Amino acid sequence: MVTTTLLDESRKVSKVLGLVVCRGYDSEQTFFGMAARAVNKGAQAIIGYQENVAFHPDGSKYFTCYGTAVQYEVQVPTRAPALPEAISMAI
Repeated sequence: MVTTTLLDESRKVSKVLGLVVCRGYDSEQTFFGMAARAVNKGAQAIIGYQENVAFHPDGSKYFTCYGTAVQYEVQVPTRAPALPEAISMAI
């Protein structure tokens, strides 16, 4: 998951792995390069994602993508409700 916000209201960050940055001349390769660096660090998400574009006099564009790689707390599933007695007897 990549988000521009610093917090995901539905999940809690358990560990901040640090800044991930990638630069290049192709926006898609730069974005996926940043994501690959986050995965290599063990991240489950990138928060605070931003991107910049620098325009050079020769007409080329230079992209920078960056964000903070994080891991989330493990969400323990809630216990499923018990089956009604009639159904549990049939099983």
